[in-house]
Amino acid sequence: MAKAKAASSASGRVSDAGSGMRYTILDNPPWWEAIVLGFQQYLTMLGSTVLIPFICVPAMGGSPQDLANVICTIFFVSGIITLLQTTIGDRLPIIQGGSFAYISPIVAIAGQIKATQTFANDHECFLVTMREVQGGIIGSGLIVMLIGLTGIIRPVLRAISPITVAANIGVLGLALYAVGFPGVVACPQLGIMQMAFVIIFSQYMRGVAIKMPGRMGSLRIFELFPVLLGILLSWFIAWLLTIGGAYNNAAPEVQAACRTDQSHVLENAPWIRFPYPWQWGPISVSWAGTLTMLAGALPAMVESLGDYFAAADIAGAPVPPPAVISRAVALQGASCVLAGMWGTSSGTTAYNENIGAMQITRVGSRRVVQLGAVCAIIMGLIGKNWVSCSTFHYASLLPGFSHFNVAVFSV
Repeated sequence: MAKAKAASSASGRVSDAGSGMRYTILDNPPWWEAIVLGFQQYLTMLGSTVLIPFICVPAMGGSPQDLANVICTIFFVSGIITLLQTTIGDRLPIIQGGSFAYISPIVAIAGQIKATQTFANDHECFLVTMREVQGGIIGSGLIVMLIGLTGIIRPVLRAISPITVAANIGVLGLALYAVGFPGVVACPQLGIMQMAFVIIFSQYMRGVAIKMPGRMGSLRIFELFPVLLGILLSWFIAWLLTIGGAYNNAAPEVQAACRTDQSHVLENAPWIRFPYPWQWGPISVSWAGTLTMLAGALPAMVESLGDYFAAADIAGAPVPPPAVISRAVALQGASCVLAGMWGTSSGTTAYNENIGAMQITRVGSRRVVQLGAVCAIIMGLIGKNWVSCSTFHYASLLPGFSHFNVAVFSV
């Protein structure tokens, strides 16, 4: 039986355990395919992960150098906590990373500090604000961890059903359109094109098989890698338009949105940087900061509850029992503590967009998500690599698109 299952995984046929899935949670694709699929998961999380520091760090008074360092840190920590959650937490194929629910509390803290304190320069303001945010994330993370350890969350699980899961993810997806579409409106000819590529590849070209060299047979690359191919192809066209001078006489805001050579963070990003705890100095923990950040921690926790059930259903895993959910919530709280210690500018949550990518590609393998986490760790150490991806920053539309896609399929 084990040999038969392995053979099924190696050949890429649909597993019996999942509902039309190519690879379910326990399947291990061939190593080369798993690496590419893992990198695609990393690209899917790229938009949301980069966008949080892009919003929060300038509000805290950070410079482009500070922004580059924070983004390296958030990728590094996201990879670590994803490996922890998929290994000893819920053990579901879900990427863990920063949450948009923390943005409003962080901006509120930054505004309060700027209004009540004076600083010699913006960098000093950034450090003071970051330390206060770190303390709030750690304090709120400990509260979330306590909720998971005590099992208080269990009564809430009685209200969770496929309908509530689909509605929750759908609402979150529609909310994220407000985050993604401003980037598309700034350069609609490229943003809409990227959307079209992903839809065409995943929905209309999924049955097209490309003959691979040697004994590898044929591979349905459009079914497996629609997000990766959509981003790469759109970026290539944008690069051709940039070097061809299509935007030379355009307005500055259009050039910033459409050109591939306008990332000011790229020149400030280090080639190699190892993020470490307390890198921003002594952390300031206070009840005011903790309660403020709790306004982001609790919605992020509730958001993750729906993700656990949606990911299990899509990946062909059993319905998570209350004990597993409580353990996952406790580990999410612990992950927030780690994020606060490192200073990622956000707490953590489960990423809906990667669940959407699983539905689109029909790949729910836990091994693939873990390889995506390894990619995030590596990119967090090599700053120039991820920043080069951010030159195509309107890819941040994908979070909202993937959120809503998985909601539609869940119904």
